[in-house]
Amino acid sequence: MSLRSRTKAKTSTRVRSWGVSLIRGSRAQVLGFVEASDAKAAEAAAIQSFKLDDWQRKRLLVRERLS
Repeated sequence: MSLRSRTKAKTSTRVRSWGVSLIRGSRAQVLGFVEASDAKAAEAAAIQSFKLDDWQRKRLLVRERLS
């Protein structure tokens, strides 16, 4: 039996769909969906895609879309 771990390092090269919302008061306004490999990339794609200003960037919510 080998002493190495049988689990492989998780690589996030898979592109997933992310839901993008803007928090306004106690509610969130859904802006749409973006395709990206991870949350940071999804945030960057949302900023570029929806042309968000500095205030909106601070109130941005990005969540992985469930199938």
